Amino acid sequence: MTTNNQEQLKHDAAILLQEMFLDFRQVMLKWAKITGQSSQLDAGYIAQHLVSLLTGKRGIGWRGKGLDLEDGSEEKSASSVDGIDVPRWNHNFVKAEKVNAWLQVPTIYYVLFDGTRSAEIPRVRVRVWAVTPSTDNAYQTVLRAWRDLPTKSDNFQLHPPVGKDSNIATNNCGNLELPLMFFAHENEQGQMEVDFLQLTELSGCRLIESFRGRAA
Repeated sequence: MTTNNQEQLKHDAAILLQEMFLDFRQVMLKWAKITGQSSQLDAGYIAQHLVSLLTGKRGIGWRGKGLDLEDGSEEKSASSVDGIDVPRWNHNFVKAEKVNAWLQVPTIYYVLFDGTRSAEIPRVRVRVWAVTPSTDNAYQTVLRAWRDLPTKSDNFQLHPPVGKDSNIATNNCGNLELPLMFFAHENEQGQMEVDFLQLTELSGCRLIESFRGRAA
């Protein structure tokens, strides 16, 4: 990708996040004051649009369960913006063999909407990490350690670095430093700016903490 193309993509990504998230969030905040309802947006579908824009991988147009991207890649999103609960990236594996199938997914894009609070105004940031599970030894180590636990739920959970200047996602079977692909933030004027974009030559995950013997 040429420098000009990358700058255009960063520009387009900033506009997408501005229009689909920040602008609509202001509308939600206005009405939440009147209705008393939550102003939290469903960031999952916005994340799918963002990942498709960044990667050039089109979605398949289905709402709900199913593949997220036409090449079989998946997107996992989490958001703490205007929310109460601590978000997680959930992976539901009813059968053990589903873990093996997951490890053959071309790419997994982990998306996080969070932010830090400045005075009374929350500033939003958006990060995307990309994992290639078939060749990522650290990712495989953690997921297989969870799979082989004698007692566990069907839900493998990774806890994203909410509110942290970190790329480390945590699980009791091992913490993973994820390869950052995209970073954007809301500036003081309420406009989205893209600070970082790297689509190729991403490193694999780095295992930060070894297996503890408990599921998250």
